[in-house]
Amino acid sequence: MRIYDLTAVFSTNLPAYGGDSNVVISQDSEISKGHVCNGSTITMSSHTGTHADAPKHFIDDGLTCDNIPLELFFSRAKVYDLRKALDGRKLIEVGDVNRLEINESDIILLNTGSSPLMRKKEFDPGYVSVTPEAAAYLAGKKIKTLGVDYLSVETFGRKGFGAHHALLGGGIALLEGLVFDNSPIGFVPQGEYLLSAMPLKFENGNGSPVRAALMDETSIGAVFWVCGDDSDIFGELSGLSGFLDSRGVICGSKKRAGLADAIDSIGVKSADVFVVTDDLPAIKIAYGRGAKAVYVGDGIIGTVESSQLFAECKNIGEATGLLRFLLDS
Repeated sequence: MRIYDLTAVFSTNLPAYGGDSNVVISQDSEISKGHVCNGSTITMSSHTGTHADAPKHFIDDGLTCDNIPLELFFSRAKVYDLRKALDGRKLIEVGDVNRLEINESDIILLNTGSSPLMRKKEFDPGYVSVTPEAAAYLAGKKIKTLGVDYLSVETFGRKGFGAHHALLGGGIALLEGLVFDNSPIGFVPQGEYLLSAMPLKFENGNGSPVRAALMDETSIGAVFWVCGDDSDIFGELSGLSGFLDSRGVICGSKKRAGLADAIDSIGVKSADVFVVTDDLPAIKIAYGRGAKAVYVGDGIIGTVESSQLFAECKNIGEATGLLRFLLDS
């Protein structure tokens, strides 16, 4: 099982949302100074670092940290990588979420590329946020929880707090300040995971820090690589073949025309098949067969939705590192 830690390091270097207090940690006792133990007092906002918003945060009679259902924070979750689709935009619009596969009671976690801001002590108002209209769309889908990768789902300074009211008013919990790039391979790959992000049981609490993590039990049964018509980028994979063989993984080079049959013919679940390719049509074939597509290249033309990708790698070395990580963890 692989575990991805989505939690910002809790310290006095955490950014505080504009107007909130910074973390203060006082050492009450220290073994190095002759005390029998180490002990600390922590002063913080209930919306510090990686944290949960209970509906009580904006809805006075809403659910609180001590009575909110725990399945809102411990359940299957879908991670969607919006970095490419946003292309530098700072607002998540309805059009960015209505193309995603979202069902009732889903937990949706959005990677917008704002995670690095969680390592800056100074609050940065230039994070990606959700428009009230997009929030209303998600509330209409009746999801359980929405997660974002900076300190607020709301645009800083927006009057009315429309996104918060749309989501929390619909009984939807929020996770804010998620860190998607804690992984040794960079950003957590898009996909479905088991989420654990429990808030503390504060009486009448409106929010709480959480330790957020994703658990992934994906196994690799087969790896196929498919080159585009005029490319030969996979020469570097010759060394990987022996590594995959030693792990009992079916592997080899395939032509686009034979890819669907290759996926269908092997004796493992299609979810365990990885297709490494720089060929856009091959991505669609892999997705249609339930395989996990890893694109290798500098950028994807807009004809391929990010939901069809497991991961995007800049070069074959990065793709090789991804496969080795998945097999070794």
